[in-house]
Amino acid sequence: RKSWDTTDTDNVITQWNKIRVNPRTLMVHTGDFTFTKSEGQVSHHKAYADEYPKVRTHIPFGSAFDCEAGQSHTGEALIDLRGTPFSVVESQFHHSGWQSAGDWAYSHNNQVVRLTGGGYCGWTCPKGIGEKVAAVGGWSLQLAYVHVADEIVNCVERHDDKTYIPLAPYSINQSFWVDDKGVPYITKWQKVAFDPFSMRVDATDFTFTTTAPLGGGTSSVSRPGANAPW
Repeated sequence: RKSWDTTDTDNVITQWNKIRVNPRTLMVHTGDFTFTKSEGQVSHHKAYADEYPKVRTHIPFGSAFDCEAGQSHTGEALIDLRGTPFSVVESQFHHSGWQSAGDWAYSHNNQVVRLTGGGYCGWTCPKGIGEKVAAVGGWSLQLAYVHVADEIVNCVERHDDKTYIPLAPYSINQSFWVDDKGVPYITKWQKVAFDPFSMRVDATDFTFTTTAPLGGGTSSVSRPGANAPW
């Protein structure tokens, strides 16, 4: 965020070490500054300072501001999600304000976005939010999984703070094993626990399974399909 007038100490530069993400919706809270480092102070949007004290010293994630002149866009922002399983959904930025201008360029499989924004005064930020949320942040930036088809992402379910993938009813997902008495069992899986961050399945989660002796009958015995979770 570029400085606004002569009473401002410097441009505001906020650096992010971690961002807050809703694991169900993959929305980012652009105004959670828990893991940030920021320098500088500006006076614009000070009307929100009583409710949001950091509005003068921090800028929301994925946002760029300036108040230099009409059509100016010298404010800059960089989103870099490389090294994570996430990318930024396309076509979700805009510029707004008075005589605003700005642009945004995606690269590296949409994991990197470079933004400029400004005006007199103006900003570039995620679409669908007003000036207040643009200044202080909110649940406004949409992410997606990298290299994961939409039909896969949309089919996962949440249960007891875990993510599960429902398996097709016509598919064969089962494990055969023998207990210490030599009795053979079969475990059938309706859903598997899935860690979207590591893209691994927890083969020791039996929440959505049935287990029975191979020859028939019922049993509450469970056995992992692998030696360790995830």
